[in-house]
Amino acid sequence: MSRQIKAFIVLLLLSGGGMVLGGRLAKQAMADNKDYYESLEVFSQVLHRIRQDYVEEVDVDRVMQGAINGMIKTLDPYSQYMTPKQYQQFQEETSGDYFGIGVEISQEKEGLRIISPYPGSPAEKAGLEPNDLIVKVDGAQIAEIGSVEAVSRIKGRKGTKVVLGVIRGDWKEPRDMPVERDQIHMPAVVSSVLEHGYGYVRVIQFQDRVASEVQDAVKAMEKDSKTHLKGIILDLRNNPGGLLEEAVKLSDLFLDQGVIVKTEGRHSEPEIERARRGGTLEGFPLVVLINEGSASASEIVAGALQDHKRAVLVGERSYGKGSVQNIIRLDNDGALRLTVARYFTPSGRPIDPKNSITPDVAVAAEGEAEGEIMDETDSGALMVRDQAPDLKQDTQLREAPAQLKNPANHRRAEVPTSQTP
Repeated sequence: MSRQIKAFIVLLLLSGGGMVLGGRLAKQAMADNKDYYESLEVFSQVLHRIRQDYVEEVDVDRVMQGAINGMIKTLDPYSQYMTPKQYQQFQEETSGDYFGIGVEISQEKEGLRIISPYPGSPAEKAGLEPNDLIVKVDGAQIAEIGSVEAVSRIKGRKGTKVVLGVIRGDWKEPRDMPVERDQIHMPAVVSSVLEHGYGYVRVIQFQDRVASEVQDAVKAMEKDSKTHLKGIILDLRNNPGGLLEEAVKLSDLFLDQGVIVKTEGRHSEPEIERARRGGTLEGFPLVVLINEGSASASEIVAGALQDHKRAVLVGERSYGKGSVQNIIRLDNDGALRLTVARYFTPSGRPIDPKNSITPDVAVAAEGEAEGEIMDETDSGALMVRDQAPDLKQDTQLREAPAQLKNPANHRRAEVPTSQTP
């Protein structure tokens, strides 16, 4: 039996209500499920007939991959089966390091548009430029294989090469550009001082060590300030989320007590994450920037700080992804990313497309923030901007210092001593 078939059987057992206990499936939990086993028998018959009678010899692993993906697509947009290669890439992405070409890209119908190569990256060394359109990866048309698969193929082992078909300016046909992969560190936190006493911190995605990096950035600005820190702007725009644990830790940095988030699953008691005393960053007002690209972990942070009146939210409504996924490693070294719970803000608000986070001060996107919608994939964001903030061009960012400077408009209040969702 191939490893792909074994992985599929594991997924079938999970979907039917089985549990993984020490790597062994609890079959007894499904012993009385007659309809379930009948469905498994039908599947086995169909697979047998395909292998035996289909007009052409079939790639069984490819057939199984299609069966797995088809089953999971009936659940929700966020559950996903990851092949061993995709799971490895996912782990690299959430750790902040991966092997690739080091380029920021946005998704378009025809392919992947380059926003900017990272300085000193393989992409820059190979001659890729901003606004180049990648339409092929190793000869495969991105319009046919899809952007997620294209991103997966662009990544690979250090020292190996990927050939990109690139269209630039008035080029009538794509030109092949080989790029040698190398280790890339994706920045998660970018900080700067916009003006004296007012700090800016952008969280690009919630990967490992994000909360500690934000804490270090704020403390550095406090130390460098000649007087005192008058306010912080926390930019969560176009942040597609990431690690739930880091979202809780980041919220905890700005709260010294109270509920941060409540998660409710199907078979377990609700879980509540609370802020803890000690290490809290306080003594200054806070503005959080959000937009329709702020999703998942970003919404946890924004919702918690808004409910506790610790921050003023500026910008546009968030994406509305209030689901929690667990990563379940499978026997074939792949993984199942499965939605296991939904989360709620401290006041009990659900977060979904109909109930996304609404800013306190609505400001339409213009300038740098306009059109920057990040797509969440199995391995993180497809698009990231990592450039200096521009108060002149970015209308949402320009509103933030105004909110910090006017205490009458600020919603900050003492965090309640006790609060339940």
